[in-house]
Amino acid sequence: SLTVMGRARRELGEYAAAVAVFRNALEKLERVNAHVYQIQAYSYLSTTYWQMGDYEAAFQCGQKALTICNEQNMSERKRFAWGDMGAAAAMMGQITSAQQWLYKSLRLAELVTDSPQKVFCRGHLGFLALRAGKYNEAAHQLETAYTLSQNADTINYTSWLLRGLAETAAATGQVEHAHALATQAWTIANSNRQIHECKAAQMLLEQLRA
Repeated sequence: SLTVMGRARRELGEYAAAVAVFRNALEKLERVNAHVYQIQAYSYLSTTYWQMGDYEAAFQCGQKALTICNEQNMSERKRFAWGDMGAAAAMMGQITSAQQWLYKSLRLAELVTDSPQKVFCRGHLGFLALRAGKYNEAAHQLETAYTLSQNADTINYTSWLLRGLAETAAATGQVEHAHALATQAWTIANSNRQIHECKAAQMLLEQLRA
């Protein structure tokens, strides 16, 4: 399907191509009122923009998905929109709003037993805590997410979470442990051909060696 193709492009770091594929998919889905798949496609597109560093566009995708959820009375699917909005808001410095949206998404994900979304939310909450210097909370959220991520459905989050744990370890003076975690993050990202995470882990390793 187009969304599978778009995700593959995104993982390879071919962001412009991924955006084009997701936009094409959304046009076709809108024509046939495939609301569930529209929400899914907006979430994939939001993550693509997030990886590109275009957090405003990522946030807007979440808003559009939320509008569909409200119009179609799809309450349970609001967890995706809230999560994407929270992840984008966090990177734009809107900390309080980011936490509110991520926790709303997490609570709903727990209610419907959506493991991938639980990993997503706890991971972003962990990075939020890390940036705020709340290292115990960061470690708790990231470790919880990492344990959940060992489920086959959420394996793509593993490298990202290990990188977060590495940054947390480095911030608390555990440099050797941080280096080991960052190396593991890079190895997994490289083997899975996750270009965005591979570059991020490589950058962290270089910082740790400096």
